Amino acid sequence: MRFLQKVQAKQLNYATIAKELAHEFFPDLRIPGIKIVDRLRSTWLGRCETKWNRQTGERLLTTILIQKSIMDDETTLKRILAHELVHAWENQVTPHSQTTRGRRPRQVLPRASGYHKR
Repeated sequence: MRFLQKVQAKQLNYATIAKELAHEFFPDLRIPGIKIVDRLRSTWLGRCETKWNRQTGERLLTTILIQKSIMDDETTLKRILAHELVHAWENQVTPHSQTTRGRRPRQVLPRASGYHKR
């Protein structure tokens, strides 16, 4: 019980850190919502999710997801938040029609002449 109290007391105020980082590096950024998640088998520490309106292409909502496991280390939390704020800023500046939705753009390669023998 005493260990649990120490861990809870050590957790940082992520909202204040996110506001400080956003005002320092991205003064025109609308600060996205931040959600703390506890997903055991995930391979990521932070994630930026953006929902778009399919008809108009405008951004509806951006949320930054942060793993609960990094909430006690200030340097890791700042690093992850700064990285995810870059993605939030990119989504705010770039229209949806120009984004790749997290995938590589598909490249169409020219067909080599004489490749297929008939």
